[in-house]
Amino acid sequence: MTALPVHDDPGLQPERTTLAWTRTTLSLLVCGVLMMRLFALAQLPVVPALVAVAAMAVVVQRDQSLRHRKAVHGLIHDGMPTAPTSVLVMGLGTALLAVVVLAAIALTAL
Repeated sequence: MTALPVHDDPGLQPERTTLAWTRTTLSLLVCGVLMMRLFALAQLPVVPALVAVAAMAVVVQRDQSLRHRKAVHGLIHDGMPTAPTSVLVMGLGTALLAVVVLAAIALTAL
């Protein structure tokens, strides 16, 4: 693991943002485990759903690591780039996850 770049931001904004996205990714994984339980009850394939949730978490966490480095670089050089990938992946993935879970609940109720 490489060392994180150093900056002079007294509020540690990049670090706080990274921690927030890490908590969000952890919440996503917990929802994935709960979804796995629901899929098992509905007798639906569990592994593909869990792999999809884990892949989404990996993409978000990797993008956040890159975003942290860019944010620190932006603080040092007075220019902050935008990085919407994590927001798009998390938003679309959560919406898809909600639709799949609602479908699983409907199948369980039958």
